[in-house]
Amino acid sequence: MANYNCISEMPPDSSAKGFRVAIGQSGNADELCQKLFDAVQSCKKGEIALDVLFHCDPAKLVVPSYIMKGLEGLQTQFDRKQEDLLATSSKAKA
Repeated sequence: MANYNCISEMPPDSSAKGFRVAIGQSGNADELCQKLFDAVQSCKKGEIALDVLFHCDPAKLVVPSYIMKGLEGLQTQFDRKQEDLLATSSKAKA
C-alpha cells in the first residue's frame, strides 16, 4: 500500500475506516491482505481518494506504482503523437 502511513493516520470517521481497521487489527501479512481485500470490496474508491487528498499532506503522498506506470504510458503516447503531428506539419509547409 503506497500511502500506508497517511491512511493509518486518517480520522476514524473517514471513508478509509475499513483500511484503518485492517491495518490495526492484522497480526500478519496474510491476515492484512485478506482484510484489505475485504475493505476494498466494500468501499467507494472515489470517496477514499478524496479523503486521502483532503486529509493527507500532499508532500507525503506516494503515487502508487500502477498509476505511475499508466501515466508514463500516456506520456509516451502523447510524445509520439506530438512528434507525428510536428512531422506532418513540417512536411505540409515544405
